[in-house]
Amino acid sequence: ARKKAAEEEEPAKQKAADEEADRQKDAEEDAARKKAPEEEAAGQKAADEESARQKDVDEEAARKKAAEEEEPAKQKAADEEADRQKDAEEDAARKKAPEEEAAGQKAADEESARQKDVDEEAARKKA
Repeated sequence: ARKKAAEEEEPAKQKAADEEADRQKDAEEDAARKKAPEEEAAGQKAADEESARQKDVDEEAARKKAAEEEEPAKQKAADEEADRQKDAEEDAARKKAPEEEAAGQKAADEESARQKDVDEEAARKKA
């Protein structure tokens, strides 16, 4: 009887073990399915962060390149402005010189006329 009971019990134990193994396998597959989107999302997030970092690096490089290209242009513009300023000052000096010369001549003429008047007055008094 024991032998017969053991023989009947064996398939039941095997069936229970197989069912447990199936449940375990299903649970692992479910866990893997649930984990996959999280890992994918984490991977996507990492990829997005790397992409944003690379974009920042590229933008910084572009800004530096633009600044380096802009520097000579700024220098050229500053040099040209300095040249224009110098030319304007030289023009003003050239225009001012004849005015100063004329003013000096006028003063000399006035002094000469005053002296002539003084001389004439002296001559009248002498006469």
